[in-house]
Amino acid sequence: FSGASYFCDVGMTVFNYKTKELSDKSFGKTTLEALLRSRKFDKIFINFGLNECGYPYNSLTLSYKQFVTTVRQLQPDAIIVLQGIMSVTSNKAAQANYFQPSNLQKISKFYASLADGKKVFYIDVNEFFTDKNGYLLSGLTNDGCHPTATGYKKWKEWIAYAAGTLGV
Repeated sequence: FSGASYFCDVGMTVFNYKTKELSDKSFGKTTLEALLRSRKFDKIFINFGLNECGYPYNSLTLSYKQFVTTVRQLQPDAIIVLQGIMSVTSNKAAQANYFQPSNLQKISKFYASLADGKKVFYIDVNEFFTDKNGYLLSGLTNDGCHPTATGYKKWKEWIAYAAGTLGV
């Protein structure tokens, strides 16, 4: 998205966002918390979960809720959009029980419960990117969980569409 700042990295989780330092062309090296303290954002899109899906459910949900609370405190005027966890292919899901669509849906359902429809919203990418069994369409990935360049482009378009349907 034009003019957007991105704070993302392979392996970033709700457990390490306070210490992980990253940089983007629009900001210098910093942690996410420091970035959120240093400037005002109108909209914040959050996508966590696949890296954490093997952690104990209670630990994950507590950390995620604390993360969202921190973002709300640091950016009280921002619209926050929580994204459900993009599923994985059936081959990837066969590698670990925690990748099963039912587990990812359980976690995403918790994320959705944090949305208030006023300042915090929830969108679910799986409505458009999975088959009838809840698995990621194999044509969108090479490794079973990360989208290809085409997959990322479609995801970006879908986020814009989904946000637009919410009026954000």
